[in-house]
Amino acid sequence: MYKQRLCEHFLLSSVLLFYSTVCLILLFSQYLSKVDVPMIAYKDKKWRVFQYPLFKLFSALFGMCGAWLVCFLLTVFDALPSKSNQYGYSARTDINLNAVTNSPWFHMPYPGKNPSSVKGYFSNMQMQKATVNAGQNTQLLL
Repeated sequence: MYKQRLCEHFLLSSVLLFYSTVCLILLFSQYLSKVDVPMIAYKDKKWRVFQYPLFKLFSALFGMCGAWLVCFLLTVFDALPSKSNQYGYSARTDINLNAVTNSPWFHMPYPGKNPSSVKGYFSNMQMQKATVNAGQNTQLLL
């Protein structure tokens, strides 16, 4: 089953994602790296405009997000088939929307989830206290 899904998904999505990601990363890192984007900040009770090298710092991130956006737009405009028996259906971005919530390996930890012993409970409380204190200290630095 996984081999069939992989073969169906590989050619269309891999080629599309790979080349669009590479092209966008090259565009952002080589050509737009010299462009500074004007940004607005509020500092010392004044609004200031400064130039920030956004494409130089985040070229890979923008390339990956741009390639995902291309695949999303292909899904929205039905350029990819909507029937599950057609070639390329597995490349759609809307077929596994609940993949994170249904996966057994991804879980959101929260305090007190697994208090297996008293030691674990006290360690958990100490970590919560350290996190709160660190958050208060960073607010003072800003």
